[in-house]
Amino acid sequence: MKHRAENSKIDALTRTLNIVAVKKEIAKYGKADATQDTLFLLHHHFTKMAFTKVKEDLRLCGFLLHAAFPYPTCIARVGNATFFLYHPGYLDKEQVLSKLQYYEHLLNKNQIYKDMQVTCGVCYTDSKSSFEEMLEKVEGSMRYARAHDLHLYIGEVSDRYEDTKPYPHEITPFKISQKDVDAFFIFQMLEILYQNDTMQKGIDQVIDHICAYFKVHHVYIMTRDDRNREFHISHEHILKKSLVMNDNLKKMSSFIGERYQEVFDENGMIVCNRMEELKQYDVFMEERQRLRGVHSLMQHMLVEHGAYIGYLTLLDLENVRMWTSQQMATFHYLSHILSMALQQERLEKESEALSQYDHLTDAWKLDRFKQQVTEDIQVYGEAMALLTLDIKNFKMINTDYGYTYGNRILVAMAQILRQIMESHESFARMNADIFVVLLHYESQAELQQRIEDIIRRMERMADTQNLAFPIICMIGVYMIKEKNMPLPSMIDHANSARKKIKMYHKSSYAFFDDADEASHRKEHHFIQDIIAAFHNNEFIVYYQPKVHIPTRRCYGLEALIRWKRGNEIIGPDTFISLFEKHGYIDELDMFVLKQACMQINTWIDAGIEPLSIAVNISGVHLRDPDIVNKIVNVCQYFDIPRNLIELEITESVMLEDIDDVMKKAIALKQAGFKLSMDDFGTGFSSLSILKKLPVDIIKLDREFFQKVMDQREKIIISNVIHMAQQLNINVISEGIETIEHIRFLQEIGCEEAQGFYFSKPLPMEKLDNILWTPFEMEEL
Repeated sequence: MKHRAENSKIDALTRTLNIVAVKKEIAKYGKADATQDTLFLLHHHFTKMAFTKVKEDLRLCGFLLHAAFPYPTCIARVGNATFFLYHPGYLDKEQVLSKLQYYEHLLNKNQIYKDMQVTCGVCYTDSKSSFEEMLEKVEGSMRYARAHDLHLYIGEVSDRYEDTKPYPHEITPFKISQKDVDAFFIFQMLEILYQNDTMQKGIDQVIDHICAYFKVHHVYIMTRDDRNREFHISHEHILKKSLVMNDNLKKMSSFIGERYQEVFDENGMIVCNRMEELKQYDVFMEERQRLRGVHSLMQHMLVEHGAYIGYLTLLDLENVRMWTSQQMATFHYLSHILSMALQQERLEKESEALSQYDHLTDAWKLDRFKQQVTEDIQVYGEAMALLTLDIKNFKMINTDYGYTYGNRILVAMAQILRQIMESHESFARMNADIFVVLLHYESQAELQQRIEDIIRRMERMADTQNLAFPIICMIGVYMIKEKNMPLPSMIDHANSARKKIKMYHKSSYAFFDDADEASHRKEHHFIQDIIAAFHNNEFIVYYQPKVHIPTRRCYGLEALIRWKRGNEIIGPDTFISLFEKHGYIDELDMFVLKQACMQINTWIDAGIEPLSIAVNISGVHLRDPDIVNKIVNVCQYFDIPRNLIELEITESVMLEDIDDVMKKAIALKQAGFKLSMDDFGTGFSSLSILKKLPVDIIKLDREFFQKVMDQREKIIISNVIHMAQQLNINVISEGIETIEHIRFLQEIGCEEAQGFYFSKPLPMEKLDNILWTPFEMEEL
């Protein structure tokens, strides 16, 4: 923190000027003529009394001096109980006596005159004298009065009192005392803070109670915003409106807010019994508070880990007042408590932001979007449209330019959407490069214009981001007709419209129409059938052997889901995407994992050395933040070695969010599981992430074996296999159906295979008799 005691212009106890400040004030009155100015030096001698009482009486003396000697008189504390007063201009004896008698009246009225004696010296000076000369001159008058037992002496004294220490004297620093704190009120505020479910609510309630306790009209907290751009009022309670209601009073620039911390006193406080005092701290702040109609105030700086973050303010809009020691001490400790509470509030908001905002783009996450949009649709419903959009060639950007560059594109996409948002419109990042947007519209033509504007802005990224190929943006649009429709269904409609776009060579958009509606209803009925079938145990697990070619023996299996619908066996291509789309894929994944664990347990119980089993983990399921714990818990429940479970993740999923996948992959590896990359090699885009991801196995995509490769392609794939083997990564080829495929694998150095050549996927009861003997193969 920058604040230091010497930076303060105001004496912390009496709220009068210090030596540095009074010198500057006197300098402002420098005159060319010979007009004399009037000087006072008042020494207060207290009878035997407690130090706390002396401190309170001195505070009151400072307050009453300001009342008896108002502006333009400058008042400074030059000793523990001695005050120097400079009045620009000549006051005759009658005027001097009038002011001093009024001061005596105020002391008597407040019942402190009987506990002390006041000795005053008065003399005159010209404007050319220095402060030191003025103080020496008036000190002579005051010493003369004391030496002759006079309450007042007016006139200059030529004698010097060498046996006494001249003013200014060193002043005992004023420190806030814990003894003065209203502990009961502090404990009440602590209870309020921590009995609320959020710290924000707790702080708001404490602010309300502070306003009542100190009998003020406005309490507020001014803090630096999250991005450090400016200071703004984050919490406030108002009992009486300010003279001027101006939003600019609710904020200030970062420069002014940072500069203001330098004027707080050694206790971190600004205490103004009257507004004239604030001018000594900061003229700009004094003007701001005058606009509010403030008569007196207290402020306290707020800190977090020693760094200044803002200040707490109490405003009295009606009365000049002397803040008591108890009020100051209680306010001091409240400020420290609120500093800690603000830190807790910030941590809560950061935690909330992590759950509600995408960490890369700062766009809303889907759950936050759903919460807000559901409310907005109820209000504005039938004048709104839901859009989903993506960049068609986004994976190419990741592949050719790297993930850092791809992330820049995602951030730029979010910035574009943020720029076009209007009131009660919003957007979120769903996953990868897919965003969902809620827009208002007056007519379909106007909506189309806005969509085309989005497309133009997205396409312009090819130039702004220096891409060598164009950006192709696809947008699906659902014009909301039924505001009570669940939001996921609306998103499905927009996605359906987007996915039906056939013009992949250029940006385009499509609306959800009647034909889509009919298709959607059909899908809706189908998903209901699928979910019912799942809960009726109609889904079963088939297994396909993985074979070591040189020995022709099975060394492991892949678990594959099937739907047994009556006598019909339905493959996963029919239903997997629907499970993902409607949020049931995690249940399906865990079902397959449990079946695999049960099978391994069966072998172990029978005394058979178990084979490892690979299970697929979908991309949607992988985004579950608790997926690692869930998988670990299943294996613990069945008490099986984790190295017998191989978790397959497709290449496309790994490319979508490499950072998140990396964290979870490392966690799963550390938990003891094997990891494999499925469908490896499509476009060779996954080569760049092999060095990052801790995979044990890569599975060559079946597409390699559906065509005849030329020599160049064979060289490439054989080098990929060689590289993987050097990285201690096993390579298995799937989709092997003919002896020619086997010979090709032999040619490129791949010794592990899976496919119909050995066995199609079968239930375990049909496989069990062929797993433990070598598979028959033609001569190679």
